[in-house]
Amino acid sequence: MSEHPGTAAKAGTIILWIVTIAAGAGMALAGVTKFTSSDMWTEMFTGWGYPAAFAYVIGALEVAGALAFFVPRFATYAGSLIALIMGGAVVTIVVHQADMPLLVPAVNLTVFATVAFLRRNLRWTPGGMA
Repeated sequence: MSEHPGTAAKAGTIILWIVTIAAGAGMALAGVTKFTSSDMWTEMFTGWGYPAAFAYVIGALEVAGALAFFVPRFATYAGSLIALIMGGAVVTIVVHQADMPLLVPAVNLTVFATVAFLRRNLRWTPGGMA
């Protein structure tokens, strides 16, 4: 039995949306914790040499990026932003030998960068679609 034309593309789109929803929801939750568990996060950020308020900035960027990640026209930019933040998290963990798992930000960096790349043809541009 042969596959119908477009079945693989539909499956790819479904998988991309599942990854987008899971990653975006996880990142939104991570961003919200910068506000709900703010004492813990500000203590960690100051321990790494960053200003305490930087935890709130990162949290706000994570939440905003996660929300924008759900909109295909903005997913490339949002995914790139979050991948950049996760790159900073990886560097911080390595440089400061933080007692945190390196795998989580490394996987997030990879997932958000991959989805950003896959959504690149749908990105918003000032003159319309790219």
